[in-house]
Amino acid sequence: MRTTKWMLTSSFTSILLLGCGGGSGDDAGTANSGEPSNNPINTQLTLNTVVTNKCNVQSPKAGVEVLFHNAQGDVIAEHVTDSNGLLTTAWPSDAEHITTVALNYFTRNYGFRTLSIDTIMDTKGGDLGVIHFTNLSYAPDCGCKDVTFFVQNLIESSPDSKLNINGGQGYLTPYTADYFLEWCDVQGPIDIQLVAADHQSSQAGQIDLTNLDEYTLSLDDFTHEGVMVNDPINSSEDDIHAYSSGGWDSYNYANEPIFIYPTIGGHYYVSSNITKQINVYDTVGYSANSAIRKLDQQGNASSEMVLDVNNAFSKEAYSLYETIRSQQAPYQYDFSNASDDIAFSEIVLGGRNGDGGVVWRLHGGIRGTIPNFSFTPSLDASINVLGDRYIRFLATSYGDKKTLDEWRRLAVEQSRMADPDLSPLSKGSDVMNLGFYNVEYTY
Repeated sequence: MRTTKWMLTSSFTSILLLGCGGGSGDDAGTANSGEPSNNPINTQLTLNTVVTNKCNVQSPKAGVEVLFHNAQGDVIAEHVTDSNGLLTTAWPSDAEHITTVALNYFTRNYGFRTLSIDTIMDTKGGDLGVIHFTNLSYAPDCGCKDVTFFVQNLIESSPDSKLNINGGQGYLTPYTADYFLEWCDVQGPIDIQLVAADHQSSQAGQIDLTNLDEYTLSLDDFTHEGVMVNDPINSSEDDIHAYSSGGWDSYNYANEPIFIYPTIGGHYYVSSNITKQINVYDTVGYSANSAIRKLDQQGNASSEMVLDVNNAFSKEAYSLYETIRSQQAPYQYDFSNASDDIAFSEIVLGGRNGDGGVVWRLHGGIRGTIPNFSFTPSLDASINVLGDRYIRFLATSYGDKKTLDEWRRLAVEQSRMADPDLSPLSKGSDVMNLGFYNVEYTY
């Protein structure tokens, strides 16, 4: 870390951390298999950048900045993606890390922007796949309109039931107001769900809103019987979410049962998240474990879900946290004792400035070295002192044992699939997550 650029305060860290790069690329406790990686040593780099607009339509994203770094983190080459969102260029012989930089716009009405910085550590030449961005402020002629749903009939026929319309949900009481939804032609039919007041059964349906500005909901609209998801965990602290590849989703309230609808179709998944507040040094932190499992048509998860953040991972994250406070670069990390199945780690730092948000992600192996990292002067100038600062450490496993090279190969393949849910990476994952919020640093 270059102290001429980044300053660490006694309270915690600077934004520098997200500019640090380095990971061994080795799998925990396992020698490299020798199989070809997704990025075989190559003299060329290929990647594509695409952006999804308000209409949920993808198009090439031109002008994405791509930086090559050497082992010490210095910028040694700069490129941008062309008008087709493509970059094909020579891979410098001394390149070891690569960073992409571009803006995301996540808020439909106001276009709140987030500067997205992603650094892939210890990678090689070859195909890096498709990198996705979002611009919900861009609204070409999508046929968008506001639709009103009248719910009084449901309130009378199914009092105290829970209504889910395209992901938004609430209980039907005498005080429930009619529901408003923005709908665009390209979205196709919307999903609706009705969970009984006793939470033991549910029905779902789909409605095509073409040529409709208002719709009166009735029980006749719910024609698909729900299948209850078998509770994959035994904790009163969990937050469970069931969803499908087609876009339908439902969250549980207060550990209520959740349902899927196999007759509607799509690949169904269940995710679980447990978050606990912790105090580390002089900073409040949050530890969490997130797990995702594919479901069969009977609502059974593909495998047991892992619950707790592993103590070994927490200890190593604490150690890295303290080392960064001490400003003793280079920074070493080793999450190999956290789980036999971990293939991937990530460090995320973010915050807000006057232009919006900044999120910086470091993607790498489960152990490695974080050296000094530099950016271009223009990128440095765009990263101001941030408020609402946070930093997170993550370690991820995907079902069975995978080396980092294998994980990256599968991730590239998945990014180019017409149906990403067919990838082995969609079947299940566990993420150990340790985050610190409102941390102090100076720039």
